[in-house]
Amino acid sequence: FTLCGVDSAFQGACCMKKVAIFFLVLVLSCTVFVTEGKADGFSIALLDANNDNPWRIQMEAGIQSLIDQYKAEGVVSEYIAFSANNDATVQAQQLDQLVNKGVDCVLINPVSATSLNPIIDKAVARDILIVAIDSTIDHPDVITVTNDQFAYARIHVNWLIEQIDGKGDI
Repeated sequence: FTLCGVDSAFQGACCMKKVAIFFLVLVLSCTVFVTEGKADGFSIALLDANNDNPWRIQMEAGIQSLIDQYKAEGVVSEYIAFSANNDATVQAQQLDQLVNKGVDCVLINPVSATSLNPIIDKAVARDILIVAIDSTIDHPDVITVTNDQFAYARIHVNWLIEQIDGKGDI
């Protein structure tokens, strides 16, 4: 689905922070239904494929800001964030560690669409909510929330065309 309609590259970049925060709100909302009556707050984790670009840094900062608010309200008791540096084996080890720890929910920007599936099976068996963000995971029990990359590309190209005002090549 598309979360917000934007008309410029700047608005598109601003919307990305809203999208990241929306992911977390969605996850917390879903987690409430999955784990009713949890008095000590939720344990939330983020597994990021990498955090070496401005979008990932902004996404993580937006999630951290919302986590801080939810911690202050007692909704979240723990937040853990990992980056796999684009290594699927590392991300699988990180997820396995989180499943063994017993977190309530894991947000995943996956390195691979399928490499985490055996560990996701283990997580699902332990009632851990798994949410794929930005990229999909090919697993039937994963909630996937993504944005429309084609729409963002169109927005950025249109902005660039406006900026060069008909002069030059793209």
